[in-house]
Amino acid sequence: MNSNTVLKQAVRGALALGAAGTLIGAGMAFAQTTTPASATSTTPTKLSKIIVIGSRIPRTSIATSQPVITISRQQIEATGFTTVGQILQNISQAGASFNPQADFFIGPFSSGFEGINLKNLGANRILILVNGHRWIPTLGGAVDLASIPASIISRIEVLLDGASAVYGSDAITGVVNIITIKNFNGAEVSAYVGAYDAHGAGGGWDGKTQTYRATFGTSSSRGAALMSVGYREFNPIWAGNRTLSSVPLIGFGRLLYTSYTANGYFRLSGPTNPDNLPCFTQACAGPLNGPNANPHPFTNADRVNWAPNHYLTIPSETWYGYAQGHYDLTDNLTYSSILTYRHVGSTQVISPTPLGLGGSGFWYANGLPIGVSGTNPYNPFGTDLIPGFSNSSSSAQKWCAQWGTAPGGGCRANADLLTTFRMNPFGLGYRTAVYNRDTWYFRNGLNGYFQFAGNQWSWNTGYSFGRTRVTTSLSGVQNTVNLQRALGPAATCAASPGCVPLDVFGGQSQITPEMKNYVNTILHNQAGVTQRDLSANVAGNFWNSWYAGPWGVAVGYEWLAINGFYSPDGAVASGNVTSNAFKPTLGRVATNAEYAELNIPLANDLPLAKRISVDIANRWSQFNVTGDTGRSRSHASTGRVGIKWQPINSLLLRGTWSQSFRVPSISGFFSGQSASYNFVTDPCLSSTGVAPYPNCPTPSPTAPYGQVRVTYGGNPNLRPEQATSRQIGFVWSPEFVSGLNVTGDYYKIEVDHAVGVIPAQTIVTGCYVSGIQNYCNLVSRRGPYISNVLDLNLNTGSLKTSGWDIGARYRLPALPFGQFTLSYSANFVKEFVSCSVVSAASGGLTSQCSDYAGSGSGSSSYTIPKQRMNFGVNWDYGPWSATWNMELIGRMYEPCSHSTAIYFSPPFGWCSGYNGNLATSTNELGTTIYNDVQGSYTYSPWNATFTVGVNNVLNKEPPISMTAFINNYIWYYYRIPGRFAYARVSIRF
Repeated sequence: MNSNTVLKQAVRGALALGAAGTLIGAGMAFAQTTTPASATSTTPTKLSKIIVIGSRIPRTSIATSQPVITISRQQIEATGFTTVGQILQNISQAGASFNPQADFFIGPFSSGFEGINLKNLGANRILILVNGHRWIPTLGGAVDLASIPASIISRIEVLLDGASAVYGSDAITGVVNIITIKNFNGAEVSAYVGAYDAHGAGGGWDGKTQTYRATFGTSSSRGAALMSVGYREFNPIWAGNRTLSSVPLIGFGRLLYTSYTANGYFRLSGPTNPDNLPCFTQACAGPLNGPNANPHPFTNADRVNWAPNHYLTIPSETWYGYAQGHYDLTDNLTYSSILTYRHVGSTQVISPTPLGLGGSGFWYANGLPIGVSGTNPYNPFGTDLIPGFSNSSSSAQKWCAQWGTAPGGGCRANADLLTTFRMNPFGLGYRTAVYNRDTWYFRNGLNGYFQFAGNQWSWNTGYSFGRTRVTTSLSGVQNTVNLQRALGPAATCAASPGCVPLDVFGGQSQITPEMKNYVNTILHNQAGVTQRDLSANVAGNFWNSWYAGPWGVAVGYEWLAINGFYSPDGAVASGNVTSNAFKPTLGRVATNAEYAELNIPLANDLPLAKRISVDIANRWSQFNVTGDTGRSRSHASTGRVGIKWQPINSLLLRGTWSQSFRVPSISGFFSGQSASYNFVTDPCLSSTGVAPYPNCPTPSPTAPYGQVRVTYGGNPNLRPEQATSRQIGFVWSPEFVSGLNVTGDYYKIEVDHAVGVIPAQTIVTGCYVSGIQNYCNLVSRRGPYISNVLDLNLNTGSLKTSGWDIGARYRLPALPFGQFTLSYSANFVKEFVSCSVVSAASGGLTSQCSDYAGSGSGSSSYTIPKQRMNFGVNWDYGPWSATWNMELIGRMYEPCSHSTAIYFSPPFGWCSGYNGNLATSTNELGTTIYNDVQGSYTYSPWNATFTVGVNNVLNKEPPISMTAFINNYIWYYYRIPGRFAYARVSIRF
């Protein structure tokens, strides 16, 4: 009997027992065989042993005590998606995940990143494996799923339970194991082209995606080799090409257009007004001088719509090459190897760097805010414009000492205060980022078999090396030292080589190429991660009990080392540039770990106990963490107990209790401090200047100012996260309905010492509205305006989530017009509670908790849908096939009080749940359903398959969010507006 026949019998046996995992689409699959290929014909026929995700012990059944989703290659092709990340982000258990819709400007690893966020606990709390071995992480710990070619995948297994007892760090919410094609003969080429039809969403055809790939392979009785190469291109989609995202806040006209105008926004105070400006000491719009001078009081008509210049999806190009092989060196010894390389390139263009100067500005030159000196030839006031709110402040005095133009030194007696200067300097050019990421991965290993104590044992050992390098260059930003020098005294500029005085008062037309060339600079940044992984495992049966069958055991060792760095441009590190400031990052996390797993059968073929077994596992891990800002050592011991009870042939009951852990990432420990500019609503904002809360400054800010500087950074004193998971469920395959399988599981996950940052909005609101003193310590103001929020990595508190996973698959009896298969999966979130330890104004520590399941609460607008569902119908009829898939995202409610609209639109008709009290009112994001259809035809003479499909065929738009960061919808849950049509052709030789 050949191995394929044995494998088929193993699968049939497992299906007959109803021992399937949680199902999606064409669900039940099996793990790869571990029986020697050289089994002789004299050996008695028996089921092959297989390795099941979540366990290291080979067994004859795929039934486990833990729920598993299996996604077949056929299902992957039926989605119309081209990357692993897109596929996994659409399962019902997936939460908010990074994807190409993330319109955040270039970070060390950001461009095109795709992660999977199981149970909403984060992409860095799930372990990603390829053929059972760790894949390359990023500095933040999460794995970029787009780095794994979809063309070489046989199936994907998703374990929905904690598994640190077997696999180690990161496996808190589960494990994704991507199984590659093992034996492939011949060649296959395919081409895929798709684009968005946004005619019904305010745009036209855009977002073209094209993928081309070729796979070649050969196999024999002793080995196999496979190679795959491919190219993928994503074209950009601009926010301005959709009605929904074409304005900052839909329904509010120009109110939230930016005050960073092309010709300047100014606020000054002081004794001097030589030009008799009609708007002196109040908000003034320019140009203030020059041939186009038009100084006038600033109104909403001067505001500029910034929204169209953002991306809905970013552009990128990807090239990859992948090779793998295995060869039986002897009957009981096999060598295997994987080698892959991937390159991602992306060029992104966005609007110019906003110039925020003066007292409320967020750019600095050598630590000082930027002002305009009295002898700058374009200064219309003829006196020093001190950047600040008081000329007696220490920063104002330091500025005057260096840039003042009084005859005896310092600032002139009649100097004015430049409290606010805002400009979108189109004359200085758009920002352009060029991003390149290269990933290498190599693994080789040996596996074999031996006889011991009358039983067959398996063993394997291997070493992998992975490296990712990222380079970025960013042009169209300004060197702030040169910027201040160009705005400083004329004599100082004249004495500085290359300096050209800058005119910021005459409008865009007065900015010359020479001015641009002097203040502009190009930034070059580098980052990288290297992973080395050495492992060894032995497993087998050591006692064949007379009452229930063999006892199984697995033991193993793993050494894992991850090194990472981020080296920003010197100007970035110094903060002397109009871009987010970053400090260097350098660190290493090394782990030694041992594990043991034991499978104990308790009963076999008894009344109401067809099979009962218990699985016990434990892992002991030791960590050494070293970096440029410190070092630490720690350890973890994590265990798991699982039980599997099959009372009758058609019903399996299962449950687990497990401990998990996560070692913080290199960036978590050692990330250099960096600055970002987030949209934050200041609770102290008041049209009258009267402080609305006790902690607010007096006078309070009177005009919205949107973006606020937030400083992030690592913390070498972080503790590892610890988690406890509980799960209980069933698998039912009723004998009276052939082809039907139903699964149901209840889960509860609790994470302690959770590592993260507190959202800046939470810090600001917690300080001023709730009076949380340690939050107030993180907020700095310059005058009435927030100048910085300090938001370093912390063991912030705890996370707890619970809910249900439901799955069903029904393969109908064959009909004269084809074979139909129905599938359903759903995730119902009961709770998602986040708790932070805070100190109250009255003193003492307390725990502040918020439940985000279904409704944003507390001081954050973050919301998690309580329901996510997928329903599918598959039809096969000879060479024809078709699928219809439906994805449902349940309704959510966001706090009305967290929308900037509250400052502009009483009586708040936009707030769907307004009850007269904004603190308890919510805006509903209705239930959203996407429908995808696909049809295929296989033309046998050419061995070619032609496929066409439309995702979001009913053109469902995402619900409008009034608290969204950008684009007026929540990009990490909902799809880009518009239908996506695609076609694919595959030819096999």
